[in-house]
Amino acid sequence: MTKKWLWLTIGAVAVAFVAGVMAAQEGLKYPYLPAEYSEPYLPTGAEWRALTLTVRLNGEGELSDKLIRKRLQAHALTFSLVLSVDTDAQPGWDGYLGDGRFTSDSEARAAYAEVADGDFWEGGLMHWVRVYFPEVADEDVKIHFRIRDHAVGTWQGGKMTLIEDYPTPPDPGAYPMPPLPSLEGEE
Repeated sequence: MTKKWLWLTIGAVAVAFVAGVMAAQEGLKYPYLPAEYSEPYLPTGAEWRALTLTVRLNGEGELSDKLIRKRLQAHALTFSLVLSVDTDAQPGWDGYLGDGRFTSDSEARAAYAEVADGDFWEGGLMHWVRVYFPEVADEDVKIHFRIRDHAVGTWQGGKMTLIEDYPTPPDPGAYPMPPLPSLEGEE
């Protein structure tokens, strides 16, 4: 008789536990995730615009007769609007040698400056920045360029600065450009 009461008690506790967990998760928007994932968050207008810009341009597209856009991410940060753009060379452009190297710094600088500040028909990224952020000044926008995940440089205020032109960082991981996530090998 004692075993029967023990099993009934264990069963009642288990049912109560499962019912309690289910009741606690009823109020969650995503019951399969931790509770903090269901907490409300209201993005700012700048965050919504940066997200919209990312969605609009985050994919492959022609930027110029020399460069192709592979990925783009926009971030409205406290002190500037930052675009991270991963590119690739157009098949006919012989200015890119591979492994992040170009035939000349001046040719690379000119190719990326054209992409950054070109007009709409030339695929200029600043055109799209002005569509979503018409009030932002060129000096408040930074466009970090990569080619096949190799850092190239940064465009800001009408000037393209290549990685080689940067001051030497104190350690190898201190480049001013965050790495883009790799999509290689994902199914």
